[in-house]
Amino acid sequence: MTATRQPPISRLATLLASALLALSVLGVGTAHGAPPTNSPQLGDRCIGADIGRIAIDSHGNSIVCDNYIWRLNRGQTPRHPWADEQTQWAECTAQHTVEWCREHLNGR
Repeated sequence: MTATRQPPISRLATLLASALLALSVLGVGTAHGAPPTNSPQLGDRCIGADIGRIAIDSHGNSIVCDNYIWRLNRGQTPRHPWADEQTQWAECTAQHTVEWCREHLNGR
């Protein structure tokens, strides 16, 4: 059986279709720029290293990691209670005794 030679335009169409199929398998250019399915979602938990990070969820919402939860990004200042408490402790002990800081910071 002899193979028939494809016309140049047909070969180009075959190459283009193959390239698009390969890109779709890799998730490139799908769904008009939709975020990958492994992106964080509104309400998911996040880690301290992500606090302040902004992402786009699968519904196109801008979300921010705030206080260990992905929340709608409304321009709020993200909260990181553990880091804030460490900063308060360092500032307090720079000016007061450890006992004074324990009493005043832990008593809140």
